Amino acid sequence: MKRWIFTILLFLLVGVLANIAVAWGCALWRVAPILASNISEAASGESYFEGGIWLVQYARRAGIAYVSSQYRSPWPQTPSLAPEDPSAAIPKWSRIMPPTLEGRHRVATCEVDRACGWPWLSMRGGWDTDLDAPAGKRHMPVAGVLVKAPADIGLGGRVLPLHVLWSGFLGNTLAYAVASWLLLWFLAGRAKATRRAFRVKRGRCPSCGYDLRGELEAGCPECGWRRETAESGAKARAE
Repeated sequence: MKRWIFTILLFLLVGVLANIAVAWGCALWRVAPILASNISEAASGESYFEGGIWLVQYARRAGIAYVSSQYRSPWPQTPSLAPEDPSAAIPKWSRIMPPTLEGRHRVATCEVDRACGWPWLSMRGGWDTDLDAPAGKRHMPVAGVLVKAPADIGLGGRVLPLHVLWSGFLGNTLAYAVASWLLLWFLAGRAKATRRAFRVKRGRCPSCGYDLRGELEAGCPECGWRRETAESGAKARAE
């Protein structure tokens, strides 16, 4: 019983490590969906909000999802910008909220969230950009480690996500744990079959490797492989 518990925990640990590795790999090497052509899901919204213009963009492709919120205030209201809340384009896993002025007369910010993982999104990280700050102090990582600073509009950055999206994380962990067990079972089976074939070719017992001098039909006196079958066959011939 203890051995089974240890085995299950070991494969779950392998699933966790594989989950994190895949999520970080997607975060580092997958292009932001808003810059890619093969987008599987997208949404956007733009409106006049709290005295300024608020633009939300969301896009998703395999392994990564991206959402950005850009806000500039003050901004003159125009007829094309209805006083609507574009937060409908923000996915549930994002930490982005509607902007607030926080007592300032001028605001120019960009918030970015990137969720990564496969087959489900399992980890999230992002950054906040203050477009009015000095060039070296504009970007502040949020729930992640900023590996590559983005452009001023928030594109092109790379962040290692640290925040866990539990539903996707648990699903990916179980999927990778089962996949690793199946892979190990397949490789062990292939290795066993190869070892047995190699022993038979050399005239040895395929079960224990005892040297049978090529006399495989009589079975193995060391481990008993094929011994009962050989003895029953000899008795049948004698009768």
